[in-house]
Amino acid sequence: MEACVKRVVGSCACSVLLLSVCCASQEQQPPPATPSLVLVPTATDIKRSSEGCEELDYTVVSAFPSTGVLDLISNKLRRQGWTAVRLIDRTGVRHPGVFKAPGKWEHFKIVTGATTYVRAEQWTNNAGDTVSYDFWHYGPDLQQLLVYGRYCRSEYIEQHRCVLGPPKPHDEKAYSLALTIIRIERVEKDFKVFVKVENNGTKPVLVGLNGRLSDGSPELWVLGLEEEDLGEWGAVDAVCAEHDPLDWITLKPGDDAESWALAVDFPEPNHRFAKCRRRIAHLHGKIRASVRYYPGVCEIEDSFGAKDKYFATSDPVELPLP
Repeated sequence: MEACVKRVVGSCACSVLLLSVCCASQEQQPPPATPSLVLVPTATDIKRSSEGCEELDYTVVSAFPSTGVLDLISNKLRRQGWTAVRLIDRTGVRHPGVFKAPGKWEHFKIVTGATTYVRAEQWTNNAGDTVSYDFWHYGPDLQQLLVYGRYCRSEYIEQHRCVLGPPKPHDEKAYSLALTIIRIERVEKDFKVFVKVENNGTKPVLVGLNGRLSDGSPELWVLGLEEEDLGEWGAVDAVCAEHDPLDWITLKPGDDAESWALAVDFPEPNHRFAKCRRRIAHLHGKIRASVRYYPGVCEIEDSFGAKDKYFATSDPVELPLP
């Protein structure tokens, strides 16, 4: 979950779980093309993308619960003819598994132990389009608000819905994905593990996404990292998979993609964050990567309920320890 791996430090830095830091420009950009993606005048760290749905992310200096910012956005949307929904359509939301209901603040603890407050709002119009906003306040100071906006046309939403049909037979030769660790970079006590996935089967497969990482590469949902400890493999990554993939890429036979995840040197065994637990403390041996992939849209939209599951696992690699 992105909530578990991303936080804002100061007004210009973004940190991927504790250590990986990148600076983003604070220069103001022109207003977004889609009026429903409301840009607050004091916004900084502005980022846009338009892959499928249009997205607008930014940071605002605003103390929790940021009532003024929320009111500004909702009032503009109502004037444009949007209507707030009572139930969230997860197809249009950036982090669908984080929120239980729209219109209220919820909270949980991240890896560092700080309390994070989250809130989702979603609207629809007469054309069936949706616009969704995720609001995040990270502890302990709760003085900055992260805003994640997403505008999806009705055509995109319908394309990403499951159309039920006969179940696909399990076939790991036809639906096959190779996963390889291509390099490892040390980041203080932690390690960035870079991977490549390649469709080495005969049919297209879907790989879940959860937006973009700090360097712009796709965040595979979920790219897991495990370490061998006393003959058993245990998770050492920083992502708590509490929701279905937000989006996905389709890899045809021969297609590939690259991504990375952070292997974390947890300070004590049985470290807990969000709803997850990490049994292993301190990185000290071989590591491997794994990722789940899917034969179709119905399987990816019900990843927790699906009984027929596909996983790709890399060969183990020694960490470059001193």
